[in-house]
Amino acid sequence: MSNRPVPVPSRVWNHLFYSVAAIVFCVMAFTATKVGVTGDEFLDQRHGEFCLKYYTEHDTTFADYRNDTVLRAFPHMKYYGAGYEIVPAVAVKYFNLPESRLFLFRHLLCAFFGFLLIFFTGLTAKKLTKSTGGWGVITLLTTSCTPTIFGLSFYATKDIPFAAGFAIACYAFIAIFQGLPKFKLWHIMLAIYGIALAVSVRIGGLMLPLYLIVLFALYLLFDKAKRQMFFEKPHTLLLKSLGVGVLVVALGSLLGLCFYPNFFYEGPIEHIKNALTVVSKFPQRIPMTFEGRQIDSLSLPDNYLVKSFFYTVPLFVFAFVALFLANIVRIWKKYDMAAILFLVLTFLFPVILVLTMESNVYNGWRHETFAYYGLAVVASIGAYETFNWFSTTKLGNVWKWLAPSLIVASMMPTMVWMARNYKYTYSYYNVLAGDPYLRYDLDYYETSQTILLDWLVKNELKDRNDTVRITSKNENAVEYQKRRKYDNIIVEKHGYKAFAEADADYSILSTHFMAKKYVKKFFPPVGTIKVETVNGKPIAAVVKRDKLDSKGIKLVQQGKYREGMDLLDSAYSKNPDNFGIFFWMGYGYFYTKEYEKSIEFFNKAKEYDLSESQNVAVWMFSGVANYESGKNDEAIRLLKTAESIAKDENQRYYIKSNLALAYFKDEKFKEAASYFEQVISKYPYFQGNLNYCYLKMGRQSR
Repeated sequence: MSNRPVPVPSRVWNHLFYSVAAIVFCVMAFTATKVGVTGDEFLDQRHGEFCLKYYTEHDTTFADYRNDTVLRAFPHMKYYGAGYEIVPAVAVKYFNLPESRLFLFRHLLCAFFGFLLIFFTGLTAKKLTKSTGGWGVITLLTTSCTPTIFGLSFYATKDIPFAAGFAIACYAFIAIFQGLPKFKLWHIMLAIYGIALAVSVRIGGLMLPLYLIVLFALYLLFDKAKRQMFFEKPHTLLLKSLGVGVLVVALGSLLGLCFYPNFFYEGPIEHIKNALTVVSKFPQRIPMTFEGRQIDSLSLPDNYLVKSFFYTVPLFVFAFVALFLANIVRIWKKYDMAAILFLVLTFLFPVILVLTMESNVYNGWRHETFAYYGLAVVASIGAYETFNWFSTTKLGNVWKWLAPSLIVASMMPTMVWMARNYKYTYSYYNVLAGDPYLRYDLDYYETSQTILLDWLVKNELKDRNDTVRITSKNENAVEYQKRRKYDNIIVEKHGYKAFAEADADYSILSTHFMAKKYVKKFFPPVGTIKVETVNGKPIAAVVKRDKLDSKGIKLVQQGKYREGMDLLDSAYSKNPDNFGIFFWMGYGYFYTKEYEKSIEFFNKAKEYDLSESQNVAVWMFSGVANYESGKNDEAIRLLKTAESIAKDENQRYYIKSNLALAYFKDEKFKEAASYFEQVISKYPYFQGNLNYCYLKMGRQSR
């Protein structure tokens, strides 16, 4: 009896491929309804609206966004295409899409393009195997279980449609060459659409014509049969191929470029030249957290892209790549090597190009998502060919069922992580990154802020009819409310460093860009009623405010020190980690002449980031408080520090006058006289002190 395994019928694999694709689509559609809104979406939506205005009303606002309140910091936005962004704009203007559903529509639409990216990546693998969909199934799982790809598929409205265009075009290119000498209209239309989609979003889509030329060259080099067909006289196929290629490139590129108003306004050549410059040397400065340091996108280390990739791609993908390399000889003999080499190049070329040109890449490798298409396919063939090899052994019949189980099992930890953190899957880091909490960006443009605002309104505020004031750590919730328009809700931006001063009913905070010392002692704050987490770690919180701190600070600022300190004392007893009240408690105790307590709280305030004026005041008032407490040496040390950093003229006079008194008390008359001389014009009542210094120094009084 033969030990050869009974092959799984191709129709089973085909059914499984489309079933898995359908499941992925449904999961993505569900997740799209749960995720938050990024800061980019408000900018992109407005850009799409202005692009639509140009086409319908000849409005040229896009040409200089410096006059727009939302986009004035992003004048380069005109070099982005509106291939995606014009769709939501049309839906709002012409199909009465309500603003309250705008971002849901955007997320579902982006998820559709994310699905196209995943689907055509799998379809490419299925096309290369020809007789079975097994490789395609693995590729579907590999791509959809890459958290960066899945997570960005809801809001990265420039990166994901761009990557989908590349996947569609590359699939169509391969299909066209494999179908020779015949041409299928469907494949030609897909190629045109793929190029048009990519170009309509980013000018980098013009790389696709180069990709088509590279694939043609690879087939000439590695496919003898096609080489003979091309050069067989009278070269009919070659001429047809060149004609189809020109048609695909010209039509796809021109259709894509039509979605750039600036293409028509600035002129085709000038626009393309300037757009390519923006892409290669992106001028925007984006703040980031990387390896525990808060840096900006223009100061990233040279290895940022490579490190980000190795830290955020699941380890099973690297294992599959290793299996691909281990099976390279068998793959070379068995598969369409022109297509395989092309897929490898679609991954390597963009990465090498970025590293060579030192382009400004930030937020991980999201700008390179289009390169993942080729890697996902070749990684999956590594797993698939290993499965095939073991199927030919004596354990073939057992392995036929065991191998798929092992492949799925290798993906299971990532799947579980994604299920647990489905609203924040872009926040994934593998074990190579160690503990990513507080070391890397975990909330992509703080989508948690809008998620928490929705929760707050729908749960905590559902029965309230009065006006509620909410502060948010960043602009997301503020801009979201402008579009969402919840009744009786006022949302204002208020940074976490001034949290205690916010006169609000609720505050929405996040750990994004919050220094470790704040997070460890303060976050989530007392009064928190809802927390958002990534892998069990808190990243954002809604805080119900009792306003003891903000009211107390306001009274102290008004000079009502005793009333203010009563409230601040209560606030401190409720939350001794509320760092925002430390400065004001030190300030209040100073003016109520409780100097020891003042020194205590000023010392606490020094441990945290203060504004420039507060930083000077801490050293200044601490010095005076020490002087009043009889600690003259410490007073002089603190006041000298205050003097070195103070810029305000009135503060400098005050500091120098107290230094004069401290030196006078220490009977250091030379130093005291020097400072009295500097402040005597403002404080003439120190003339007696100055004269006494002169007397002790043996000098004549002035």
